[in-house]
Amino acid sequence: MTPAPAWPRLTARWAAAVLAGYGAVALWWLAGGPYPWAVPGNPDSNFRDHWLADVPAGVVEGITLVVTGATLLALAAMHRDVTGRRRPVVLAVGVCTAVLLVLVLPGNLSLFLIPGFNLLPVKRVAWPQVHVVLLASAGFALCLATLAYGRRTAGRCEQCGRGARPGWSRARWTRIGRGAAYVATVARWATR
Repeated sequence: MTPAPAWPRLTARWAAAVLAGYGAVALWWLAGGPYPWAVPGNPDSNFRDHWLADVPAGVVEGITLVVTGATLLALAAMHRDVTGRRRPVVLAVGVCTAVLLVLVLPGNLSLFLIPGFNLLPVKRVAWPQVHVVLLASAGFALCLATLAYGRRTAGRCEQCGRGARPGWSRARWTRIGRGAAYVATVARWATR
């Protein structure tokens, strides 16, 4: 018997650590700490090009606290393998927060990171880029943790997603893959 894979636990821990950190920072902002993102609150901010720059600080702080709290509760439920009526809610919170962190929150800053991955020259890395990479990594980790939770609570293999349904063995997938390789080879020669 093979040991359980470590990636579901590690990804859930990483997502929880990053989100708990951002939740603590949002509490600090609410307590009067300097809010670094909004241009009206900080004219020297290098976050001007981001879509959050024009959103009032109180709105961002409140949304950060609500999303962080809901996601941390969902991660705790994933850790306890909550099933029943709460399972779809936990899955929805995990997926929606992952989409928010990976696709919505980075905004146009992700476009500046893609062309050459300008993270290599250390002196050129600014906080907005680190912020985007950190939250996107938490989003990817949350996505993987949610995937593992969904597989686990559906009675499937946490690592590959296969169930115990007869007929879908490794040998059958090998035959299907071999057939697909033959079709691809023949199709390549047929198009010449």
